[in-house]
Amino acid sequence: MVGVASIGILGLQGAAGADSGYPGTTTTVGSANQTGPSQTPGSSFSGTVCGFAPGSTVTFSVGGASAGTATAGSNGCDTFTGAVSNALSLTINGGTPIPVTLGTVVITASGTSSTGGTQSSTYTFQVVKTAAATGLAFTGADIMAMVGGGLALIALGYLVVAFARRRRTA
Repeated sequence: MVGVASIGILGLQGAAGADSGYPGTTTTVGSANQTGPSQTPGSSFSGTVCGFAPGSTVTFSVGGASAGTATAGSNGCDTFTGAVSNALSLTINGGTPIPVTLGTVVITASGTSSTGGTQSSTYTFQVVKTAAATGLAFTGADIMAMVGGGLALIALGYLVVAFARRRRTA
């Protein structure tokens, strides 16, 4: 009875070579699909990608263009630094600038997985326009010209009255 149950349980297991994580297969272990906060031109950020073999090379790309490499740490992760320039280009770990546009940007990190296969992780974020930093909102009218004109009319009226009084006494 126990032997029949064991065969039944073993029969439910998948083939060893077909499961993900085995050498030669593509895996998305660790931080496979991260979404970061929006970035404005002139800002910098950092992200972490994991699931790589410790000490292996992690290659970064943006839109298919190579953006540099890094080495995975002893935990199989790499923390990278990105910067979006005012000219709308992205650098990763100070590497080659890659042109980007406003909108969605996807950084792909690829390399050898901790199980010997291929690891691919993505870091997605938005590039948005810089908000104008003008202080308080302008909610009224520019009245300085009207105030100046009003003061000039008052001064003119004073002069007219003073001249008229002087004329009467003379």
